[in-house]
Amino acid sequence: NAAGQTVAMVVQSKARKSFYDKCEGADGIKTGFTNPARHCYVGSATRGGRRLIGVILAAPSNASGDTIPLLNWGFSRFPARAVAVKNTSVGRVAVRSGEEADVPTVAAKTLHVPTDVKGGRKIETEIVSTDAVAPIAKGQIIGKLVARVNGKSVGEVPLLAAKPVARSVMKAVAHSQGFPVGVGLGAIGAGALALIGVRHGRVNGRRGSAASKSPGGRRGGGAA
Repeated sequence: NAAGQTVAMVVQSKARKSFYDKCEGADGIKTGFTNPARHCYVGSATRGGRRLIGVILAAPSNASGDTIPLLNWGFSRFPARAVAVKNTSVGRVAVRSGEEADVPTVAAKTLHVPTDVKGGRKIETEIVSTDAVAPIAKGQIIGKLVARVNGKSVGEVPLLAAKPVARSVMKAVAHSQGFPVGVGLGAIGAGALALIGVRHGRVNGRRGSAASKSPGGRRGGGAA
């Protein structure tokens, strides 16, 4: 109001009988009238979790009544397709430095994409990773599912890890050294074998040195 205070106000519209009581899922919005614009109505309806808004301008009389067939046409011509359903499996996302190379995911919420009963709409989805690094907790956001219609992004939904993934020390070391995982593990294994070989050689060397200093060793040397 003029004093800057917030005032709650309920408006009883004459459009109630012609729209709210006759349109399935009707939930808004506003009537309007001016002499230049004539009868106008912005109406909305929600069906199956999807909302459409219809706008009628410059109607000679019942603008709210004209909104009903417009919304009915919109719902029937452009039905929604669920490309992801909340808490259901979507796909797998790669994990770095984990005991498993990837982890299954579920959608954080349901994502609908409008289709066209007459065709002409190519719907595609893509799983995009957040480049997650183990350890991964169950329910952690590790990616997103992007929906596109005719190549244009129309929505996305976060992807949650369906199970935990523990950290692999060997894979973590390989990544920190800049090796591919297979090469890194091979290098680590080869290094371990080389170290064992060196230690074994040193032990044998010490034994050989001790044998050469023994009486039997010297006699053997003389006979040779």
